[in-house]
Amino acid sequence: MKYLIACLALATACAQPPAQSPVFEVVSIKPSPPGAGSTVSSGGGPGTRDPGLWTCRGPNLANIILWAFQLNSSEYLTAPDWMLDARFDIDARVPAGATREQFSQMLQNMLIERFGLKFHRREKEVQGYELVVARNGPKFKEPSESSPDAAAPGAQLPKPVTPTWGADGYPEFGPGAQGWAMSGNRAGAHWPRITMPNLAVQISRWRGVPVADATGLSGAYDVSLRWVPNPDLPEADGPSIFAALEDQLGLKLNARKATVSTVIVDYAERVPTEN
Repeated sequence: MKYLIACLALATACAQPPAQSPVFEVVSIKPSPPGAGSTVSSGGGPGTRDPGLWTCRGPNLANIILWAFQLNSSEYLTAPDWMLDARFDIDARVPAGATREQFSQMLQNMLIERFGLKFHRREKEVQGYELVVARNGPKFKEPSESSPDAAAPGAQLPKPVTPTWGADGYPEFGPGAQGWAMSGNRAGAHWPRITMPNLAVQISRWRGVPVADATGLSGAYDVSLRWVPNPDLPEADGPSIFAALEDQLGLKLNARKATVSTVIVDYAERVPTEN
């Protein structure tokens, strides 16, 4: 099966990183350990408490391409089947002061350099959302200075990449930890000092649709969230992302149209070059 996209096209073939394009200072890509399962977890990078280090466990190559090009759904990616198979563990050192847009470009350059990725783009109009404050207002606050999560960026605190899993199946993040994780039909996230535009980016990835920040909130906040990615399954007994946002955070998603850039993979290596 391939991801299929029907859209009008203007295509630009890409074979190597543009000159002066941002890259990671250091990046390690290794195969995920045997028996690691389908769990994917990610933490750190621009807009988080640990902007200088991005760590990810368990994504397949299609996942990484989706993140690199800020594609919110596999419907916006045309790629060969084998990209869904092999999984990787990635540790990347991010240059100081890098923006989230520069981080995405670093991921793209990593794919080009380490996997030989070649691709072209197309555009299409899709259903998206705006993130707004719900009727009764937000249910989160700016972190207090005494909170472990409120330490200054770069502080040395334990930040386990892979969280523990509670008896209810949801991930649990210890003091100082941050990121998101999903296993089966249980997902959870904890983001210390996240801004609303960055939260909208995270929700875009979780929901698989474009999400724009329209909250009007300019601060950085401690945000924790639990939801079930597929609430339509018969055995699902948790909130959808829509219900979780409103009940747990006092936020809401309003529908809107958006234009997205899709990516068509022309070529990639199955195994990355050595670290």
